[in-house]
Amino acid sequence: MRHNLITCLSLTLLTACSSAEPEGTGVDTATASGGGSTGPATSSGVLPTSTEPTSLATTDDPSSASDGSDGSGTLDVSASGTETADPATTGIVDDTTTTTSSSSTGLSETGTGGDSTGGDSSTGAPPADDDQDGFANEDDNCVADSNPDQVDSDGDGMGDACDPDDDNDGVLDPDDNCPLVVNENQQDLDKDDLGDLCDDDKDGDGVPNGGDNCPLVPNADQKDADKDGVGDACDDDKDGDSIPNDDDVFPDDGGQPGIVIPKKIYAHSSSTLHTVDVVDYTVGNIGAFKWPADGGGHQMTDVAIDRYGVLYGVTFDRAYVCNPASAQCFNLGTIPGSYNGLTWIPAGIIDNSGKDSLIGITNAGTWNLLTIKNQQVTAQQLGSYGAGYTSAGDAFSIEGVGTFAAVNKNGQNSTVIVTVDPKTGKVTGELAVTTGYNSVYGLAGWEGLILAFDSSSQMIKIDPITKVVTKLGNKGVAWWGAGVGTILPQ
Repeated sequence: MRHNLITCLSLTLLTACSSAEPEGTGVDTATASGGGSTGPATSSGVLPTSTEPTSLATTDDPSSASDGSDGSGTLDVSASGTETADPATTGIVDDTTTTTSSSSTGLSETGTGGDSTGGDSSTGAPPADDDQDGFANEDDNCVADSNPDQVDSDGDGMGDACDPDDDNDGVLDPDDNCPLVVNENQQDLDKDDLGDLCDDDKDGDGVPNGGDNCPLVPNADQKDADKDGVGDACDDDKDGDSIPNDDDVFPDDGGQPGIVIPKKIYAHSSSTLHTVDVVDYTVGNIGAFKWPADGGGHQMTDVAIDRYGVLYGVTFDRAYVCNPASAQCFNLGTIPGSYNGLTWIPAGIIDNSGKDSLIGITNAGTWNLLTIKNQQVTAQQLGSYGAGYTSAGDAFSIEGVGTFAAVNKNGQNSTVIVTVDPKTGKVTGELAVTTGYNSVYGLAGWEGLILAFDSSSQMIKIDPITKVVTKLGNKGVAWWGAGVGTILPQ
């Protein structure tokens, strides 16, 4: 039989000592400090008295052993009755077997709750959930604030319940008039403390944005004169006649003042209005001008057409707007001075606001900016044709083409067609001499051509490139003027 070195350590009140283990039995033997060896443990765990003495290994301190007769020295055993020990931690090595009962070895005493009786207390516990919202801290986007919905509007990994800026627009929620919609500029049209981007009625007129025909302009009445789906309060052309309100003499009347027919030049005598086709040069008769009872002289000296197709005219004393379909004219006011020529200059040349500029030309050749407002016409002289030139009666200016005029030149009996600086009216070059025609009162242009209208009823064509003058014949109208729009095709 082998003998094992038995280690016996003193615990607080109990002493557990290991005995020699008979080879091959697998049964522990309990030993008291002064008693004999007991027999093998029974299945009940009670160790019967042995009749055979057993050699004992004593500790260095005999007083540390206790009498095991009262059961206090009984070791905790496994179900098989085998002593539990962790050889890896004993630190006491014999050439045969190493055994320890120290608490540091992992050997579990009765009732201590160690691995052999209760499992590892560090495993099996539920994960921490500080805010008790059903989401473990490691998965919770607001660890300290209960938010079982885990809503994160701006997707920044921080739930709305604890995010000071839910839309991440740089404006903290308490000061943000749209806390869930990015709107760093905080625009609030109706000043109701609800930002426009999240306001169902941003103009505050009681009509929700989706059904409001002017969502940015208060208009509870929702009036829409031209039935175009845009309310009058925010419609740039509320009467639907293609003339913006600001340039429309009759902004609430879609029938007046009317616009010109496309691809037509308008020419006239002192009393009648006509059209001229730009392809075959045929002349159409619109009819006599219909003047208002305003006490004017009522002889049309010239007409001009703006970018919207509105036809304006001047007599020796008044300015008018005329319907090009009916020749009905409406008084715009008395003019300062007398003008035998009239033209519009395209927007962006004199006026940078996007509006064409109306120029009146005197007989002496001065270039005057006319402003019409509230039935009054004012004039500002910008310049003149220059020394040696006077006005023959007309000029025209087309965006992207140029500005041209019919002038009288000292020493020249025929009318001269010249190019002009539109800002000042100064002659910049001579284009052609209308030999044999000395009273060209009307001038208009089109793509690649200039038409001149002489008071003798003759109409001629001038090629601006080759400067060739072509006779188009007598048209039966004593021409006083002509007009064409500032943009082409009209």
